[in-house]
Amino acid sequence: MENQNFGEVGSMPPSEPTPPDTKKSKKWLIIVIIVVVSLIVLGVIISLLIKNFSQKVAEKGLEAYLGPDTSVINTGREFGLETEKGTFKMGEDVGLPENCPEDFIIYSGANVATVLCGTPEKKDSMMLLIEAQKDEVANFYKQELVSRGWQDMGTVNAAMTTTSIFRKGDTEMSVSIMSESMDELAIMVGSYPVEEEAGEEVDTDGDGLSDWYEQNIYFTNSAEPDSDGDGYTDGEEVQSGYNPLGPGKLEQ
Repeated sequence: MENQNFGEVGSMPPSEPTPPDTKKSKKWLIIVIIVVVSLIVLGVIISLLIKNFSQKVAEKGLEAYLGPDTSVINTGREFGLETEKGTFKMGEDVGLPENCPEDFIIYSGANVATVLCGTPEKKDSMMLLIEAQKDEVANFYKQELVSRGWQDMGTVNAAMTTTSIFRKGDTEMSVSIMSESMDELAIMVGSYPVEEEAGEEVDTDGDGLSDWYEQNIYFTNSAEPDSDGDGYTDGEEVQSGYNPLGPGKLEQ
């Protein structure tokens, strides 16, 4: 038999590569997965503990300012406060608290951005955001509120805002519709007692229209009796059904 050439004397033939130990590889893979999952779970637990701790600290700090029984609302979708002075919430689309007036109507498809209800002074408000036509929204609120027994007190157009006033008993409700763009609207709904919020005890310019009405409803100049300079006082025009800011009548 011929001798095979293995190179140098005493050298061994090349050995075959050792196959990997699949059992050990799988074992290490499982260990890595367990470690990663454990870290994720630990991170979630820590974040929840920090969130709860921060919320408790915030509640304690707010109690010192707003009084006892103050709690923080934080669901991820909405943030706010519940206190003895009322409930405030804000977010992309928050739910109305139970202490809101029953005639706080949400226009179909609108998102509730902010809401304040249950105040001791009975001054409640909410702001809605929606893409819609201003006239359609204004007509909707007129029809709905009148059908619920509210008296339509008139509508004023000022700049980009249309404000309608309604009254039922000793309470008034204002619906202001502001144009953010062609179709994007912000709807402000407010409810307040007539005797406290809309009294005529302060009339700086003596035009027969209270400062509060001039500043919050008709947007006229409370220091100028004739805001549009047409020869008639703001109070005379409103009482006669005319627009105190320009030509034409108040919308009904």
